[in-house]
Amino acid sequence: MEVQKYITLLSGFLSGEVSAPNFETRYIRTFKGKTSLVDESSFRALNDLFFDGIRIAPIPSLRDDDDPDEGGLRSRVKEALEVLAKNKILP
Repeated sequence: MEVQKYITLLSGFLSGEVSAPNFETRYIRTFKGKTSLVDESSFRALNDLFFDGIRIAPIPSLRDDDDPDEGGLRSRVKEALEVLAKNKILP
């Protein structure tokens, strides 16, 4: 995976530069694109975000009870960045 693309996108979402709907679209496109290998726990964190991204609905009434809202997605993005940092993927 081209990890820097993820770091930029995740950081942009956390800082508010990227909206939740824009994040969802860009993340799914990035994840489905050409990828390279990263360690298993980093891939797991990014893969979980992929599934969170496709489950978030922009209209709250369309969400299932276990689907993340924007705040939940923000928490999961932060956790993914922490995994990347722990695995020394972040600078």
